[in-house]
Amino acid sequence: MIILLTGATGFVGGHIFKKLSLSYPIVIASRESDLELLFQTDNIGLVIHCATSFSQNNKEILNTNIIYSSKLLALSVEYGAKFINLDTTSYYYRDNLYSQSKKILRDTIIGLQFDNSLNLLIELVYGEGENPNRFLPSQITSLLNNEPIKMTKGTQTRNIIHIDDLVDALGLIVKDIDNVLEYTNEIFLASSDTLSIKGLMTMLVKLTESKSTIHYGAIDYIDNDALNSVTSNQVLVNMNWSQKIVLEQGLVAKVNEMKAKSIDG
Repeated sequence: MIILLTGATGFVGGHIFKKLSLSYPIVIASRESDLELLFQTDNIGLVIHCATSFSQNNKEILNTNIIYSSKLLALSVEYGAKFINLDTTSYYYRDNLYSQSKKILRDTIIGLQFDNSLNLLIELVYGEGENPNRFLPSQITSLLNNEPIKMTKGTQTRNIIHIDDLVDALGLIVKDIDNVLEYTNEIFLASSDTLSIKGLMTMLVKLTESKSTIHYGAIDYIDNDALNSVTSNQVLVNMNWSQKIVLEQGLVAKVNEMKAKSIDG
């Protein structure tokens, strides 16, 4: 089976490429690729769609998260390829352009019930090679620099999964994609680690030995912010997937990575 992968230069897509390219031929698509030509010439059997824009620019969001994504889905249906969309749970608790644009594709997949399409929901993923502006790396950097941090009250809970566990779960899904699509078109890529943001920060303070003062409640919650995680990994457990990297182990590696970057930088 030939896989068409978008977003291969990103954090999640890059790890997926590294893992799945050991077992499958992979064609990498950029936003500049002639998508229909790829389907016509490369006998694509599965699309894994990771490309996304986090921009708050209307045109960029429209072109990438809506038009490009919808074209990929339509071509997958037309050429008989399976389609996996890497999604977010953020639209459950955020009204920004990114979150709502991602919801459009999710609602299309779920609402139209294409039998070739699967939506994979992720809440908070972390690991080696993240953009330093993402939540965990940015907080660890502040803690390592002993900077004061302003936060919400931190009572909202989020599911946190290491990128290695995520790609292992995806590998199982890809291997059994025909059977998976027979009983569902949406799965949460979730770990067993769900905790409050305050609990997460408490762990990070300990691991970084930081002297930072965290001002909980200095920032208001976002309107419609969900206080509880919406994820469940029961489907993955039923597929005999098991989490290999527990949260504290993964965070130790992440802190060490950030320390090394700080020294090198």
